[in-house]
Amino acid sequence: MTEVSPSKFIDNGKLAILDTETTGFSPESGDRIIEVGVIEMINRKLTGKTFHEYVDPEIEVPEQAVAVHGWRREDLIAAGKGQKFIHIAERLFNTLKGCTLIIHNAPFDMGFLDYEFVRAGFPKISEYVRVFDTLKYANNLYPGKRNNLDALCRRLGVNNGHRQLHGALLDSEILSEVYLLMTQEQNTLHFNKSAPAPVVDLSFEFKAVQFPGMEKLKVITAQDSEIENHNKIMKRIDKESGGNNLWPSM
Repeated sequence: MTEVSPSKFIDNGKLAILDTETTGFSPESGDRIIEVGVIEMINRKLTGKTFHEYVDPEIEVPEQAVAVHGWRREDLIAAGKGQKFIHIAERLFNTLKGCTLIIHNAPFDMGFLDYEFVRAGFPKISEYVRVFDTLKYANNLYPGKRNNLDALCRRLGVNNGHRQLHGALLDSEILSEVYLLMTQEQNTLHFNKSAPAPVVDLSFEFKAVQFPGMEKLKVITAQDSEIENHNKIMKRIDKESGGNNLWPSM
């Protein structure tokens, strides 16, 4: 996945604001995409072109996922008229190929898209696009704050009152507004490259803190199975918090 550096990104070309909904958090564990929503933007203006499809995930949708987006498998089969991802893969691939994708928490969606395209007999889409991760950008812009989509809407004054459940096209529409507001200053600023860099004195002395009895403390190393379970839980927390998980994976 070619990730676009925010400091070097000028969005005067064709962008695709994208979101997916899924049955869970891990395509490697068998979770699947159920919905894809894409909105086209050129020169910071929406063109009105969209791509929106529901697909049969070919597995039952867990209740915890239904609570997020409201879709059960039988409803998806009806909404998508029985089509599976393989039936939309070519159109979606051609829609995205060559674009810069605007995605909130991009590793999640790109991981699922790559998995689904390969499963359908296509190359990984990440090899044919550039990606601008709005969550990563927001974390740099608003460090230490909640930067999921709802929090950004409140901070930037974007109306998302009609968003009761997650939906791929709806979330893409909301993200397009958030993206434009977050990046509006970047597209008008001009940086003086000849200005000297600020000098910061970082000289200080570290002193180890010792407590009585520390030398007797027993070090217990986590087992591989415990680390694997920890990382799975961290992935779920990261997705449900919109990327605001403060605990690291191991």
